[in-house]
Amino acid sequence: MRTFADWESPLPGDMEADLVSHGGESAAGSFVHTLTLTDVASGWTECVALSFRDGALVVAALEQMRTRMPFPLRGLDTDNGGEFMNETVAAYCPFETVWPRVRTWPEAEPDRIGRGLLERLQGEQAGVFHDGQLRTFQRRVREWRKAAARRLVFASSQSAA
Repeated sequence: MRTFADWESPLPGDMEADLVSHGGESAAGSFVHTLTLTDVASGWTECVALSFRDGALVVAALEQMRTRMPFPLRGLDTDNGGEFMNETVAAYCPFETVWPRVRTWPEAEPDRIGRGLLERLQGEQAGVFHDGQLRTFQRRVREWRKAAARRLVFASSQSAA
């Protein structure tokens, strides 16, 4: 884990993540948490409430936050809590390095579905991505398409005004 001082020349999108509990003085029972992402370069902060500590909720929250961030997520440093160090979050993160290239594929072939895109990626990088990552990859493609559609709608409504 790095601290703000440990980053060497951070760029926008190099993020620190933390899960803040709202249980008061007691850790017993169930209570809400806040997933907080802070951009090391600019200080930009995004927060999402989580009903409990869970890797799947962390991934869903990361997807939600990514649609609101003014820059792409480049790096994610976390503590070693179980909500971050698990198979679900690990399966989400490998796509970060290839995503800038992969996202051009549905732009060029909008009818292509997530499974086809993952198969193409598997063909290009044999042994790196496996079928067990399909749902995570499909969720990533779906979130990208929603954000792209939102940009088109808002750009169209602004130019019509």
